[in-house]
Amino acid sequence: KEKLSTKEIPAKLIIATEKKPAKENNIPAKEENTGQPASRKKLKSLQHLRQQIIDEQDKTSKKNNEPLLKENLDKAWAAYLKDLKNSKSHSTLSFESAQVRIIDANSFEIMTANSLEKQFIEQNKNKLFDFLKDTLKNKLLQFTVIVDENIKRSPPKEPHLNSTEQLQKMIELYPAVKDLKDKLDLDIDY
Repeated sequence: KEKLSTKEIPAKLIIATEKKPAKENNIPAKEENTGQPASRKKLKSLQHLRQQIIDEQDKTSKKNNEPLLKENLDKAWAAYLKDLKNSKSHSTLSFESAQVRIIDANSFEIMTANSLEKQFIEQNKNKLFDFLKDTLKNKLLQFTVIVDENIKRSPPKEPHLNSTEQLQKMIELYPAVKDLKDKLDLDIDY
């Protein structure tokens, strides 16, 4: 077991290789040492590759995306609402009362009357996004949910009736109810 003296320097083996040209599949040739740490070189090449992928996706997506039209959005919204009704989702009423407004060719707003409806819609945001993206054939689709307290609500489909009005309606639909009421001498409790 020999100890190296401080004056002796161990020998190093250096292998010289030729620089090979880059292959045809757009892989850059290995850069010479420019004094930068290896991590910076890797970051630059990663950024370059990411940018190439984004550019390619932009080219293909612009060709394949259809612009957002009001009539198509309304049809897709109605189809999604129908799916919600069929699945008996608790957020159906929130989607029924919400209004949609197109902002540009790839984005729109969903306007709700209160924050509770907004929460119900946001709970279904991913499912809605996937459905609309496929239905409208637009992969660049974006939407936001906003609360607008000035939204005019449609009146209820059936007005609330008091007990006298309910009895009158039942008599109109079923005349035997009047006979039963008279026969049993019933009165309406107010």
